[in-house]
Amino acid sequence: MPETNLFIYLYVRKEALLSSQIEGTQSSLIDVFLYENYKVSTTPIYDVEEVTNYIKALNKGLSLLNNNELPLCNRLLKTLHKILMQGVRGENKSPGEFRKSQNWIGGTRPGNATFVPPPSEYVEKLMSDLEKFIHKQNISPLIKIALLHAQFETIHPFLDGNGRLGRLLITLLLHEYKMIRAPIVYLSYYLKSKQNEYYRCLQNFRGTQNGVIEWTNFFLDALEHSATDAFNKAIKLERLIKNDTLNLKEKGNSHKVALSIFDIMKKQPIVSMPDLAHKINVTLHTVIRAIKQLEELELVKEITDKKSKRLYSYNKYIHILNE
Repeated sequence: MPETNLFIYLYVRKEALLSSQIEGTQSSLIDVFLYENYKVSTTPIYDVEEVTNYIKALNKGLSLLNNNELPLCNRLLKTLHKILMQGVRGENKSPGEFRKSQNWIGGTRPGNATFVPPPSEYVEKLMSDLEKFIHKQNISPLIKIALLHAQFETIHPFLDGNGRLGRLLITLLLHEYKMIRAPIVYLSYYLKSKQNEYYRCLQNFRGTQNGVIEWTNFFLDALEHSATDAFNKAIKLERLIKNDTLNLKEKGNSHKVALSIFDIMKKQPIVSMPDLAHKINVTLHTVIRAIKQLEELELVKEITDKKSKRLYSYNKYIHILNE
């Protein structure tokens, strides 16, 4: 595809957003773009910071693996957990360190919890076993990833952030086992849409052999659905960009600045006019005129309703990502 880096950029943000939404954050894709570029958000800042931390952690993990600085190991997971928890809820719960006390899922105490993970004194040994299993040969990679994710969530090795790190681990494992060349499969979309089933299958995984089989089938369905969805969205986005670019080019030199703005908005789908003027090196008046041309062609839409500091989005593009 001609816009490979663009799709990677978008899909990383999509996965980060959805994984955080499973944990209850209220941010939207627009909030992520707004915060990354202009440090503003329509939702609580700590919500959107959880999403941007996920992006930083995933990029850091892929960088460490690609540059052979660290293998996929517990040290890597601790490094990424520290990034995930920086400046957000749970930042005081030993970021980057395996837990030294008991945690639980659901309820107010272990006695009425939905699930109680292993006692803290077993965590180091269990995570050591998990690390060895990551590098075990002669097992189908996709089945191995299913088992690793479920086992990580069962151990729940950190006091907080286990869900997000466990889903981030899926992407790192797909990359490690050369099932994908780039992080363009956002599994959290399927897991969020089937959230109750996701939690139920994880819980059953911990009980019986049939539960392990049920979980594995659910996980493989999730992977198949997510890969197909990513492929279809990539095709739709490519067609949209191609058609919109063609329409602009047909307008000729009178829309030359508008085309330059459009090229920027493919990579940064929410922009301000001063920012555009600086990037293209033209006057603000020229940008205002070009934005008006893009609005007339229904390529951009104002999202702020302010007289000053107006922000514009490539709306159709964001809409496809949100589908």
